[in-house]
Amino acid sequence: MSPENAAQRQQLLGETRKVCELGLKLAGFTGERARLRCGLGTCLVLLAQSVTDDAAKRGLYQKAIRQFASAGEVESVANTPRLHTHWGVALLEYGKLTSDRQVLWQAAERLLTALENDPYNLEARYNLVCVCALMNEPDNAMRNLRICLENDDAGRTYYQAAARDPDLNSLRRTPAYNEIFSEKTPSSADTLNKPTISNQ
Repeated sequence: MSPENAAQRQQLLGETRKVCELGLKLAGFTGERARLRCGLGTCLVLLAQSVTDDAAKRGLYQKAIRQFASAGEVESVANTPRLHTHWGVALLEYGKLTSDRQVLWQAAERLLTALENDPYNLEARYNLVCVCALMNEPDNAMRNLRICLENDDAGRTYYQAAARDPDLNSLRRTPAYNEIFSEKTPSSADTLNKPTISNQ
């Protein structure tokens, strides 16, 4: 992404954040507030992914996690795969920044909850692969990665991501990973187009 596009994206996300925060002040119903909190949490995760300063990233992920936790207390939103997927992504990224294994376990719990409600949620499943790889659970990581790859899109989004993703470094020593990625794995200098959180 060019610097101009990145700056424009960050500006749009900042404006979206303000709209969500204003909406929270004006919302009257609990369900409406929960949906706005979920949207605000997603916006904060996307903002965190667009900044380079680790302290700013941590702060944005913490705020996102609080928004998702608050939204999860409302029954009409609590069981939605989208909430748990984005909450899991926020916990995963925060856990990586803080090297906190407990937070990574929490990420796995959220992602598994998303998959219970939507087994074909590849966004949740791929992020679960990342958590399992980071937690040194290669069997679980590879099982979930195979499911992602079996259901991958025509552009091979998850194949391309898994070939380069540094979260999967621990898997690169396993025969199972190398059997799938027998061709030369792209170098880390190549651009990583890791799937990001979706709006769905």
